[in-house]
Amino acid sequence: MKLPVWPPIAGKGRNIELGLNRVYALLEALGSPHKKLPPVVHVAGTNGKGSVIAFLRAMLEESDKKIHVYTSPHLVDFNERIVLAGECITDVFLDSVLAECKEAAENNGISITFFEGITVAAFLAFSRVEADILLLETGLGGRLDATNVVESPLLTVITPISRDHMEYLGNTIEEIASEKAGILKKSTPCVVGYQDDISLDVIKNTILDLIGDDCENVKDGFGLGALLFGYGERWQCNITPDGFCYHSEFQEIYINDNDVGLKGRHQYYNAAHAIACMEGLARKSHVVLSESSIRSGIKNVYWPARMQNLTDGVIYNSLPEGVELWLDGGHNEAAGVAIAERLGQWQSEGGKTYIIAGMVAGKDVESFLRKIIPFAAGVCVVSVGNVDFGLSASDVGVIAKSADIDVIEADNVMDACGLLLSCGQIEECGEESVGGENKVRIFICGSLYLAGEVLSMR
Repeated sequence: MKLPVWPPIAGKGRNIELGLNRVYALLEALGSPHKKLPPVVHVAGTNGKGSVIAFLRAMLEESDKKIHVYTSPHLVDFNERIVLAGECITDVFLDSVLAECKEAAENNGISITFFEGITVAAFLAFSRVEADILLLETGLGGRLDATNVVESPLLTVITPISRDHMEYLGNTIEEIASEKAGILKKSTPCVVGYQDDISLDVIKNTILDLIGDDCENVKDGFGLGALLFGYGERWQCNITPDGFCYHSEFQEIYINDNDVGLKGRHQYYNAAHAIACMEGLARKSHVVLSESSIRSGIKNVYWPARMQNLTDGVIYNSLPEGVELWLDGGHNEAAGVAIAERLGQWQSEGGKTYIIAGMVAGKDVESFLRKIIPFAAGVCVVSVGNVDFGLSASDVGVIAKSADIDVIEADNVMDACGLLLSCGQIEECGEESVGGENKVRIFICGSLYLAGEVLSMR
């Protein structure tokens, strides 16, 4: 399914109105399916949510667990958002739960937004299919996100927090972190990824507020230690010359780069965060901690459009022999840092990378491009045309050029490849480039929606 007929996407496709009253009303009208879910791992943060969930899902499935997953946005098919016991929801079942939600909303006079409606429909589906764990990703923020109706999750998870969606979450890191920390629950441990000092203080203070009268125990490290399993204090990810080492009070695991299924050094931290989550689940006696399951999950994980090397499809086949094609959905400043690190590595090897970037409204185009520009042999900006809120190539071009960032413009990715080829910027590099010195790469980035458009052409 491309997009459901209901709930409607209003205006420019961003009918975002944060709040939980409408969600609770519709859930109650449907018999409160959010109270009939498998044990929930609730994940918030700015960067790495999807990757941590993907690693964690792979580890749990290697442990023979049946896993539900709720993520957004989708890349190609809407059904990707709702995974039931390891399989994407079928069109028939999806239509059925959406129809139930629509009828309940209309009968009870409940006006619902797009994300709220599909989240309630997902809860309805999750409540009717048996599974061991539900991995539940927030859509936007946390405190007022439609997913934040689960009263007692098994575990909460907060990935690195940075600036994004500021029109909804606030203009400062402190405000954004406060919204993300809204998923924390008094009796639920939280596994926290790397954070800056401001975000970490907000998370710790939120826990203190939740505990209330138990603050003295928290201050001496007992209560906080029970609730906060945080990076740097309770677990570590140390980069090694050929991979990374995960270390905690429970175990130490060395993982070779070749055994990490998602590429880029930032994925070491996401994989390590997922290991920490596995330890959190083990402490709750919900899984048996198995190093073999952890290793297999990290190696066999699948999460497209994250430093993905494309080796087939219309776009790939249009390129000269030996030119590599890469795809990443990163779209904010922190993602730009992660992408720049990989581009810098390639640049140090002597190769050339050409960027094709497209973005959507509300993103900081200048900050994202500034991170990756120093490592690009050329940049072509394109339109994101598969959503109403996608920016046109000229929109992105105006922003870039006003910031003295040199770009060329094309309507779409195929045209961008053709333009780079016609300008003589990209030439056949052949087998002699295998060692990296003369390697030529095209790197498509800037939006998960653009990534979905590319993957749909394969």
